Amino acid sequence: MPLADAKGATMKRPENIFALSLVLILASFAIYTDMQPAVRDDHPSIEAEIDAAMVTQPGVYGSPVQDLRAEYAAAYHRARVAKLKEIDHCEACGTTAALECHHVISVDRIFHEGLDPKLIGDESNLIVLCRTNGAGCHKAYGHPDGWGKSNPRVRQDAERASKTRMAL
Repeated sequence: MPLADAKGATMKRPENIFALSLVLILASFAIYTDMQPAVRDDHPSIEAEIDAAMVTQPGVYGSPVQDLRAEYAAAYHRARVAKLKEIDHCEACGTTAALECHHVISVDRIFHEGLDPKLIGDESNLIVLCRTNGAGCHKAYGHPDGWGKSNPRVRQDAERASKTRMAL
């Protein structure tokens, strides 16, 4: 039986509205996730890296620290897009598949050594590496000792790999 409002106009059934709302939410989520880079379980997101480096409480929003976290993450995402437009291949192996940006000076070092946090979103602090065949060059050159440790010589190591590849 249809519902009626105060003026007697017929309204849609609440369960239909709920179903429509659910479909719209799921569709929005699907569109949003399609725009996001692939996230791997073994490498933390930039937001998680910033949280860990800033020693914040995850999920506590509205504080000045969380506002900075959002600012740094947004700056990184802008720099990442710009870097990938500038360099369209892995700087170590040359592939154009599964590209990611790696911080040359890691987020952890930036905070623990008191460096300028703007380095998080600085394009010159990023190097383009691939994650083909699993972790690819991002793991091999950016994190050779495990995802928790960043290689401070990543640029030199990637350049050496590129020159070796070119010589073959």
